[in-house]
Amino acid sequence: MTQMAPADAQANSKFAARDTANIVLSVLLLSVFMGGSYIWLSASSDSYQCNKAMSDVVVKWYNLSMALGSASLILWHYLDTDPFKVRYVVYGRPEIAPVQRDFLHIQRMSTFTVWSNITSSLFFCCSAVLGFLGHERAPPALCTANQVLWELTFPLAFFVNIVVTFVLIPSIKKMRDMDKLDRILRLRPQLLHNGLALAAAMEAVLAAPPLAIAHFPVLVLFGTVYVVFSWYFFMQTGIFHYMFLDHRFQYQPLALLLLLALLAAVYCVGSVALTHATSSAWARLGILVFALGTCTWRKGELSPNQSSFAKLLAS
Repeated sequence: MTQMAPADAQANSKFAARDTANIVLSVLLLSVFMGGSYIWLSASSDSYQCNKAMSDVVVKWYNLSMALGSASLILWHYLDTDPFKVRYVVYGRPEIAPVQRDFLHIQRMSTFTVWSNITSSLFFCCSAVLGFLGHERAPPALCTANQVLWELTFPLAFFVNIVVTFVLIPSIKKMRDMDKLDRILRLRPQLLHNGLALAAAMEAVLAAPPLAIAHFPVLVLFGTVYVVFSWYFFMQTGIFHYMFLDHRFQYQPLALLLLLALLAAVYCVGSVALTHATSSAWARLGILVFALGTCTWRKGELSPNQSSFAKLLAS
């Protein structure tokens, strides 16, 4: 039997202690953020109102078309028989063997992007029902659900598209992974990213639903729920879709804090933009132009540079 070298044993012990500390810190952080967000939102539960703009003719027909389109997109993604291939490597831990998985059907719904698209689809379905029912006859629960879903949909749409356009695609280009670049620029991924942002921007142009800045914890709560889900998904499959959620990543607690802070910041910026959009056509136009600016439609030029961080993001 081959014995482990003392240096290897010491390194493994160090990693085990760090992994345990990361788990404990992450659980504490999530407990604080989840509990704090829930308490904050519970205190403002009576501030949700029905959006009368949903009953406008153009708005309700737009919402109905988007409800049908987004639901069809999610069904298309679910039924795709081409496996979603994932090769997962723990950055900075060469002793941990890479994990490869092929995901089909329900497991394809495990990414943050798809969660965001499902949220958007629920918003458009809820808005269509509210629009055709009329805000006068709509039950309070429907009005509350509609506003909560919008408070998730609008910032998530921009967050996802910004990350894909300015982080993921450039890293894939640096890796010169043409196959992965071709796949992310196909029609369905484009609709899941670019389409999500443009659909939310058009809703802002047509209806400008409010995004109350006091409700920003709703997006933080959404983020914490996804983190908990990602841990469950790891236990079932051995992979994380996003390495910074992996407790074996050295700076995982810090990355978790930055993620939740970024979500809160994106929400607040969106709230300011929509506040101006309620009274300014230029602000609405600005939202649409900004959404177009976050979209990537073509491959463009490939960078000759490579970096370890690029390899990490594109893995």
